[in-house]
Amino acid sequence: MMKKYILLLCILGNPYDLIHGGHQRTIMEIIQHFKYHSDLNFSIITSKISDTQGYSCKHLFDNITYYEIGILQDWVDVQDLLYEHRDYLLEQIYSIIEDMHAINLIHSTYWISGLLGSIIAKKFNCMQIHYPISTSFEKINHGFPPRSKYQRYAEDVCFTFASLILVITKEEADILHKEYNINLKKIYIIGRIVEPCFQNIRFEISEDITLSKIFTLYKDSTALESYEWWNKSAFCYIGRMADYKGVKEILSAWEILYNKHHEKTPPLWLLGGNVDDISTYRKAVLSYVPSLMKYENEHKIYWWGYSTSEGLATILSKCSVMIMHSAFEPGGRVMLEAFATGTPVISTPCGFSRDSIINWLNGFIVPYKDIIHLAHFMNFFLKNEYLSNMLGIQAQHTFYSLEKTWNYFQTLDSIYHGTFYNKLRLHYPESEDIHKNLFINAFPYCDIENDTDTIRMEFHLTSDFEKYVTTDSYLWKSEHFFIKQYFNRLNVQQLWNESDTKKIICLKDLYLCSIYSNHFKNILPIREYSDKLFTYTMPCGERVNIKQCFENMKEILSLLYKEGEISLKKLTPIYEGIDFRQINASFQKNHKPYTFSNMLSELNYILDKNCALFENKTFLMLKHLLQLLKAHKYDTYYSINYGKSVINHIVRYNGKLYLLPSGDMFYGEIGFDYAYTYLEYYDLTDLFALLNDQTQNIKVIYWICCILLQKYIRDHILFIEDSINITELSKIIQMHFTKLF
Repeated sequence: MMKKYILLLCILGNPYDLIHGGHQRTIMEIIQHFKYHSDLNFSIITSKISDTQGYSCKHLFDNITYYEIGILQDWVDVQDLLYEHRDYLLEQIYSIIEDMHAINLIHSTYWISGLLGSIIAKKFNCMQIHYPISTSFEKINHGFPPRSKYQRYAEDVCFTFASLILVITKEEADILHKEYNINLKKIYIIGRIVEPCFQNIRFEISEDITLSKIFTLYKDSTALESYEWWNKSAFCYIGRMADYKGVKEILSAWEILYNKHHEKTPPLWLLGGNVDDISTYRKAVLSYVPSLMKYENEHKIYWWGYSTSEGLATILSKCSVMIMHSAFEPGGRVMLEAFATGTPVISTPCGFSRDSIINWLNGFIVPYKDIIHLAHFMNFFLKNEYLSNMLGIQAQHTFYSLEKTWNYFQTLDSIYHGTFYNKLRLHYPESEDIHKNLFINAFPYCDIENDTDTIRMEFHLTSDFEKYVTTDSYLWKSEHFFIKQYFNRLNVQQLWNESDTKKIICLKDLYLCSIYSNHFKNILPIREYSDKLFTYTMPCGERVNIKQCFENMKEILSLLYKEGEISLKKLTPIYEGIDFRQINASFQKNHKPYTFSNMLSELNYILDKNCALFENKTFLMLKHLLQLLKAHKYDTYYSINYGKSVINHIVRYNGKLYLLPSGDMFYGEIGFDYAYTYLEYYDLTDLFALLNDQTQNIKVIYWICCILLQKYIRDHILFIEDSINITELSKIIQMHFTKLF
């Protein structure tokens, strides 16, 4: 096989200077992967801070020769000088390659190498491919001027000439196409890899690791004397100490939490940079965080400095969440590294984060410089330590999906060998199996999915099982039965409603409530149940479609309420002043707004506690609407509630309609079931039209308005996109309830 000669041109991308970021690491990864590919011969040309007396050479491997061209520190600090001394750089490169047999391909990275590569490729009549790394448009668009006024010119030359431009995200591809007018046919989204150590963490943080850091940065080892401060589920930042990376904003957001929670606040770990970088940056941020030294002395803010990949992986495993608050990122490899370790990420919408992070699935997206919401999301991890586990499970799933989709080295291999055929691909994680969005698996809530052999033995079944995907349970179907096992879920309500103190919706509570629901005649009968497996079986009924569920809602709920009222009278003959929490405690441990009055009181409190998240005009409107609803008087009716919409929960069995067993049932004021069913059945346009109809039952309108208002407040606090038009809802509430106020 004919040997291919590759010139890898990476000025400012020295692979032995990893402390300065992802560009350098990319080159090192290429070296490590291709060092045994004897049919590819690499000449790697980079730069090194020394003098301008030429270059040095080192034979790294049989097929890889490595050159460092000497440049001055000023050329890095003021990168216009790189352009102005391009003839010197070209002279050194020509000296290096004059003895090469041939050049089949030039692979350039960043703007200066791209410009030089285009000049060399024209002279030697060879193909050039290019990594942009970080474009001038991205920098200017986010208020950070490029470090050289010549970068845009160099990009225009290189992007036009290069045969292929490799990018790592869809956002980069869009920028090249829209802002540089580059044909999509010459752009390829190649993605990125992470090192194996992020998926296989092999060692623990030890005193040896921390001691060297403390002596280096603080000349103080007292942190090790009292307690293992590094095991505190910290927040962490990984990257260079630079303003566009958002380090100031992260520190400011952390301080908001500290002022609220003090010593209970998890520490903030800052990883990246050497001692000089950290010292310089600390001085720059003191005006933003005047108490910085106090926090450092308390070991609440800790500057780790540069760490190896193995060290980063271990540190990430000790963190609850990684924070990436960059103004812009072409990729943001650290997000992938965090996901690979099962660590969720709070990030600005750029690079990989823009394409891959979904709120409440694997992390959170926060606008750049939105310190209030950044602190708000960080506070979620403080309020519920299981949030990190729940999001981390899906973060790791997202990483594996991306890894399957990207063929990073296979693509480079085909490009280097000249067998690559470009077809732009837009890479997203696959959506299949992303359904356990509230699933947790952390001590002491490590439930185990029952295997089919165990289920067969427990319930004396002989037929094969088919597994179904649901959002709150494991579900199997045999020939005649459904088998259901709940799993532990994160209680998201606890994060926005402080009246709900339970952090976990426990599988045992869901199971016991479902068993209790079988006391009622129009609940599908449970055939057998196992307190050992927290599992029950029920007959295979025919699921009724959505329209039929809605049409039969009134009749089937009416039967449930009549039976529930009889049951409630046995528990308490006096409704006035009833303690529903106590009545429900025997079978329903989860927080419920047992009456609308209770719910509205909670919403008032929640709104006051989170007023900073709402515009003042919106805040005042919501307070007024809550006041109108609370003042409305109506006849209350108490019974058992199904606890959720009946849509997809009605089945036909032996010619009769039944509700499925429910882990959400509770005694209290009825109306919730109707409201939630209406909300699921109608889109908001139809629902608002219905609410505007004054012939509708005022109770139904009242219930739905209460639930919509709760949903708007909840989604605003949880940063969930909501299509509720609060102005339109306000008009409806005022139309129906102002005259009653």
